[in-house]
Amino acid sequence: MWQLIGNMASLAGIAGISLSSLLDQKWMEWVALTAFLCTMGYAAWLIRKAFDRLSKQHYPHGYLPLSALVRFSTPDGGRVTYEIFRHIQVKTAYQKTFIHRFFWSGSKDPVIKSELQSVSAIRSLPGETTKEVTLTFPRVRMFNDVEVLHMRMEIDDSDQKSSPFLSMKVEQPLRLLNFRVELLHATKTQNGKAATITRRSLLKPTASVEDLGTVNFDAVTRSYSYQLCDPDPGWEYTIEWVKPNKRSGGRP
Repeated sequence: MWQLIGNMASLAGIAGISLSSLLDQKWMEWVALTAFLCTMGYAAWLIRKAFDRLSKQHYPHGYLPLSALVRFSTPDGGRVTYEIFRHIQVKTAYQKTFIHRFFWSGSKDPVIKSELQSVSAIRSLPGETTKEVTLTFPRVRMFNDVEVLHMRMEIDDSDQKSSPFLSMKVEQPLRLLNFRVELLHATKTQNGKAATITRRSLLKPTASVEDLGTVNFDAVTRSYSYQLCDPDPGWEYTIEWVKPNKRSGGRP
């Protein structure tokens, strides 16, 4: 009997040692795996930071602009729709959001929506006249992916405080810039009032504004339309028109 007890004790001891060794081995394997994953994650983070740093030497904002279409439309001079479509190509490892800055010369903040992205609340920038919103993509865009940005502002300009112009800063090479101004309440007297196209240097803001020409009013569509292919970067391009009288009722 004592021999049986001794044998069972010996087996238990051997099993205990084996189990302890097994647990130690598994624990060490998990530690090694965790350390490996952490090292790989840190290396991936360093590679991404280096990639973004190199990319931003050529693309300071992290993307390549391809085209921009800016549309201003009003049926009566008081209700205004400002809409912009922009095509960009992502030049960082990945991108999920886009910050859009804007300046509205009216007295009331616009209501901003988008059919392609979700839009944050409007933020005022300390010490600046511009404001900004964040557009969040429906899914993450990777390097060289193209995203179509859309933003529509519904604006109340019933007090007529806004200035009649549209502008777009071109900081990097752009394939196409398109302005469209729809004055649906304008009368035939608007025909003789051409819109002016100008540009202002972003590097020398105090320099004189350069005239690029004029655009005649289209009486059929009641609009001004201007398209510029491959505009020179480093300039802010502007279309400015004479504001028609606000419609008070009836047809013009």
